[in-house]
Amino acid sequence: MALGRLLLAWVLCGAWLYGWEIATRQLRKKSGAKEAVDVAPGVLGFEALWVVLFTALWFTSLGRGGWGLVLPLLALVALWTPIMGRQVRLPIAKRFVALATQSARLLVAGTLAGLLV
Repeated sequence: MALGRLLLAWVLCGAWLYGWEIATRQLRKKSGAKEAVDVAPGVLGFEALWVVLFTALWFTSLGRGGWGLVLPLLALVALWTPIMGRQVRLPIAKRFVALATQSARLLVAGTLAGLLV
């Protein structure tokens, strides 16, 4: 696997995650949410690197099969405690919506990375 393709996948994945963060900031501002937690670009860069390296490992060692199940499962494992455990002030329905949207966010990021790996 060429380093150039990994770097391109990292940039593409990072751009997706940063665009998602900008869109959610705008939605939170419009809705008047007081609990806006902004994510630093460096954290998004590390998250993009993590997703790219995981998808590269998955696709190069096990092939393309099952990625549509593995990436959401990985997102659920990574996000279950922060969303379901720490945001106890939110109603359960909003927590599940947050979990679903964040899982979809990582699924798209992994899909974008997998296209280039």
